Amino acid sequence: MTKYNKNALGWNKTFESQLRTDEEGFPARVINKNRGHFQILTESGQFDASLSGKYLHESNTNVEYPSVGDWVMVNLKMDQHIIYRLLSRKSAFARRQKIDGGRKIINGVVSGGTTQEQILASNIDTVFIVTGLDKNFNPKRIERYLTLCLDSGAAPVILLSKLDLCDDVEDKIFEVEGVSLGFPIHAISAISDQGMDELNPYLGEGKTVAFLGSSGVGKSTISNFLLGESVQLTKNTNEQTSKGVHTTTTAQLLVSRDGTLIIDTPGLREIQLWCEEETIDTSFEEITTLMENCRFNNCKHRSEPGCAVIEALQSGELPTDRYERYQKMLREVRHLNNRKKGVEMKLNKRVKQYEKRNSEKKYANAYEK
Repeated sequence: MTKYNKNALGWNKTFESQLRTDEEGFPARVINKNRGHFQILTESGQFDASLSGKYLHESNTNVEYPSVGDWVMVNLKMDQHIIYRLLSRKSAFARRQKIDGGRKIINGVVSGGTTQEQILASNIDTVFIVTGLDKNFNPKRIERYLTLCLDSGAAPVILLSKLDLCDDVEDKIFEVEGVSLGFPIHAISAISDQGMDELNPYLGEGKTVAFLGSSGVGKSTISNFLLGESVQLTKNTNEQTSKGVHTTTTAQLLVSRDGTLIIDTPGLREIQLWCEEETIDTSFEEITTLMENCRFNNCKHRSEPGCAVIEALQSGELPTDRYERYQKMLREVRHLNNRKKGVEMKLNKRVKQYEKRNSEKKYANAYEK
């Protein structure tokens, strides 16, 4: 069984500072999860693990459960690895939990279903946002991924994959630069080994990277290149649409030949935002800067005189579709935050009811004695 040094698994002072002097357990990193069952890496090797009863009892939301990339504290009981505590995350890529049923789209905003945060991967140093340079090319999708990444705590890097299939690379890079916010852009091909050396500064022992993107953009192919072997299943995309199939069905952490910790995630059909309005303003900084130059502080940017936004739209300085996407994301986040307030109120009510029951139970026990 392969043994690992904690630092080689991404351990650092952020997690060291969270250890308790009276703890008998030891740290482990979550590399896979499936329906409440986990696989972990420790200094002694890879093991299956489950959550303690107390952990299950005290957790109320999805975000409180371990995700791939998390550091957890583990006890060994009768040869069973039991996770009893989650260490605080230094970074996390999160979205609104996928809505399976009862969905409606009102003014371009998905409504209905549950309102919970879903952690896709955590404790990441670099997020590689991957899109293909084929018919799958979609700068608007990159724009949404970047918006989520701004809240993640990890550094985003844009990868334009399938370079070997593209004849107008410079034009596509120019198009992506319009939404990239100045973050690095690399055109690569894992199949023909083009541009792959450009990823070296982000890689190395103890560094954690995550690949995010829709199905068929080449995330698993890039992962296999870095791993030095075909660990992740890959399939050909549809030649007519360039759409892929879900070959990676769950996020998982793998260790590459140079010690890089790679998190490959399933292709995302839906990118539901989970962030604050300030993040949208940062993601569309050129628009918020224009708004600050309007004649009136309460300008609605519709027909007011001296509106810098209207002037920029009319002159072509601000592309109309870029402004429309800004408005759509803003509506989406405002709707989300209203839903979050409702969920928070319900959760607080449940906590108070739980505390009240416990208090009454303790009083009854004391009375009987």
